[in-house]
Amino acid sequence: MKLLLTLILWTVLLPIDSDSEIDCKTFRTGKFRLVDKDQEYIIERNDSIQIENDLKKNTMSRFKVTWVTDCEYELDILEANEEAMNFFKGKTLSIQILETSDNGYKYEAKLKGTDLKLIHRVERVN
Repeated sequence: MKLLLTLILWTVLLPIDSDSEIDCKTFRTGKFRLVDKDQEYIIERNDSIQIENDLKKNTMSRFKVTWVTDCEYELDILEANEEAMNFFKGKTLSIQILETSDNGYKYEAKLKGTDLKLIHRVERVN
């Protein structure tokens, strides 16, 4: 009886490796929508380029995408309005996918060399 109880407790309490449950590969390419109280973007990404359209400011930014792992990629600015170019010039935005769902993912974005860190959720647009 003790053995059975021990096995049940081990099964229930064993830490789950969350990375093994996250399938980030399905989000390498596609069209996504980020909606937040202050921002609204349409993001289109192929394996090497990401284009972001800011629907509130009516601006477009283009980034080079470099995949570090299946769930982490980096963005380097290629083209944008002057304000965005000045902000991102020489800086890399590091994105880590934290959670996935059938229609989107939650990610953490860090601007390397700064304390800037944001968490957002995007949904796939069909």
